[in-house]
Amino acid sequence: MAQISPGLAGGKVSIGYGLGGLPDIIAADVPLGGYEIKASYLKTWWPRLNGIPSESLVGLELNGIYLINVTLGVFHAIDRRQGSKNTQLSIGGGIGF
Repeated sequence: MAQISPGLAGGKVSIGYGLGGLPDIIAADVPLGGYEIKASYLKTWWPRLNGIPSESLVGLELNGIYLINVTLGVFHAIDRRQGSKNTQLSIGGGIGF
């Protein structure tokens, strides 16, 4: 799978592999869950609220989906700026299909 995620202060491009087919909860045989593992490139283009200027990061994300979506990621700065950390963790979530 390939994914582009634009944002207000940055963007992300990801490629990865998804596994679907967790047990169905409705009779229509529609899979409602799965997992994804993604390699991502993240670029911020405006300074963040903590004052750190734009930077580029690469990392891995694991996404679990079963009516809710939970994403955990680890990113490493490839153009480290003063005041930023080498390794950053991310977490995200959502509800829906």
